[in-house]
Amino acid sequence: MRPSTLRLRGISEAFPNEISVDFDALGPGLIAIVGENGAGKSTLIGSIFAALFRQLPGQKRSLYDFATHPQPEIDLTFSVNGARFRSLLKLDPKARQMESYLFNADGVPLTNGKKEPFEEMVRKYVGTPEFFLSSIFSSQKRTGNFLSLDRSERKELFIRELLGLDRLRLIAAAARDKAEEAAKSTIDLEGQAKSLRELVNAGAEDPAEVEAQLQDLSSRLERLEAERRAVQERFLEFQSADANRKPLMAEVETLRQRLRKVDDEITEAKHQLARDESLLSGKKDLADLTERGDALRTRIEERELSAELRRSTVRSGVESGFQTLGGLG
Repeated sequence: MRPSTLRLRGISEAFPNEISVDFDALGPGLIAIVGENGAGKSTLIGSIFAALFRQLPGQKRSLYDFATHPQPEIDLTFSVNGARFRSLLKLDPKARQMESYLFNADGVPLTNGKKEPFEEMVRKYVGTPEFFLSSIFSSQKRTGNFLSLDRSERKELFIRELLGLDRLRLIAAAARDKAEEAAKSTIDLEGQAKSLRELVNAGAEDPAEVEAQLQDLSSRLERLEAERRAVQERFLEFQSADANRKPLMAEVETLRQRLRKVDDEITEAKHQLARDESLLSGKKDLADLTERGDALRTRIEERELSAELRRSTVRSGVESGFQTLGGLG
């Protein structure tokens, strides 16, 4: 495992703000980190361990207890056997929650931020924390360093990590499961073979009857197969009919809508017709009233004319009387 870049923010008093270290830019060879006590040398190296195992090496306290920023982060890019990865830890000290992500070289997330998937993927590509600490990435107190371990601990670490004993145990357990499945399959096959032998022995006295039964079964199978094909063809026909029915139903629905619209227009036309007939009836009544008024005016004029004639006659009679009276005088 080779670190490439490391970005820290809010981890211990040494790094309250964001800092970045580009190990690739330093080139190959031995790298020495020099600084005064409390400058953050151990925290810087320990953050590589924390980026992978969510804990500073050699510390019993949680990583939250070292937070000096509202949103601390540890961002590490590294390579394992030429494959490049990125680990990102996002901490919430107030809620004491942590999101841990692992990305591949293309930036595709390999985990969802949860602890268990992250630890599983790190164990797959990097190994266990014990194996990591036994390498040069040891804590300041050399806790877990291979040379500081007891002989039995070295042996256990060597067998488990370097020889892959855990993997061999998993393979052995998987092999046992496969063997049990094979044994069960063998027992089932033996039972089937026994049943077949019993059938053969039972039918050995009359081969013709067995052959007739086989032919009958074959005929039934053919009939069932023919029925299956017919049902399948019928099903396909129904599918085709249903596919054709859908546009027709859509067209029917369109026609229904148009019909409802026409019905509405007809109803509105009937209402308008009733209103027009009412208006027309009113106009007819008005015409009759006009005719009656004209007739009445005619009668009034006739009456006035008759009265005027009568007045003229009376005036003429009066004048004639006056003339007669004058002649007498």
